[in-house]
Amino acid sequence: MAKNNLEASCEPCENGFKCRFRSSEDGIDFVEERVQVWLSANRTGADAFSIRLIVREALTNAVFHGNRNDPAKEVFFTLEAEPHLLRIQVEDQGQGFNWRDKVLAPLEPTAKRGRGLTILQTFSRSARYNEKGNVLTVLIDAEGVQA
Repeated sequence: MAKNNLEASCEPCENGFKCRFRSSEDGIDFVEERVQVWLSANRTGADAFSIRLIVREALTNAVFHGNRNDPAKEVFFTLEAEPHLLRIQVEDQGQGFNWRDKVLAPLEPTAKRGRGLTILQTFSRSARYNEKGNVLTVLIDAEGVQA
């Protein structure tokens, strides 16, 4: 557990860990801190900044867009390592969204929002949603990751 009565937990899984938390910014911070600790202990050569940026963006989208910041809804996070690859999955309990329209839409340079998918695509090998649009799977090249 962490700060401010945060309802969150993490547990190890094969070659990584899983977390769940009630939608909140503290929950995002909680998972990001665990990612940083895991990266420090398990990587050589992986770009920690890019990985943390992807994690934060994916979790922020799940909390604020997917779950609409509803503390009754949870976010589920999984990080798994394979040789030279990290697989990150984020699932929210929201209704999903039509990600196809967002992927195809041009990015407005002056927009204050809407850069999330571009960030995910730029800093990862791939970023894909399930059909419904509430589960994101990101693959990140991570040379030297110990699985």
